[in-house]
Amino acid sequence: MDLRKLALTIALGVLLAACAPTQISRPPPQAPLEQTAFLCGKLQYTGSNPEWVPRALRDVPADTARTLHFEYEIGYGIDDESAFDLFNPLLIVGATKSKDSMYVLGLLTLERDGKTIKSYRETITLEKSKSIFSEGETLTEIRRQGLLRLRDVIDARLSADRAVLQAGGFECD
Repeated sequence: MDLRKLALTIALGVLLAACAPTQISRPPPQAPLEQTAFLCGKLQYTGSNPEWVPRALRDVPADTARTLHFEYEIGYGIDDESAFDLFNPLLIVGATKSKDSMYVLGLLTLERDGKTIKSYRETITLEKSKSIFSEGETLTEIRRQGLLRLRDVIDARLSADRAVLQAGGFECD
């Protein structure tokens, strides 16, 4: 009887591990984030969705002295499933058949009069496991999580450096 309980416990543990959420390399910032912009300048953003831009930045198109460059890059690592996966008996109890991963690299450069004052570079990696019971979140959902986490991490770093950045002339009037 004890052997059955042990086998059931192991099977449930493996099944629950296969249903694990997406793993993100960076925890969310601990300090509450400011919702208001405190760094002003001409924003040069390579993306199309303003939701990914750190909230600490305010675009002032007429500002010719201060420039805020923000860009991100996304890379994917998708495991191919092989025919050998069909013969893996552990798949029945929820073992992982493959993993998908993604990285989100963000770069924020603050310039004053054409000279770089400060740069912030952050990388977030995300990974999801797939089983025969669940494919996990879509890559679109994972990408969104990564971009939001990147935004929050950069915002936290900007908040920590707020006094220095304001002394450097990036404070909004």
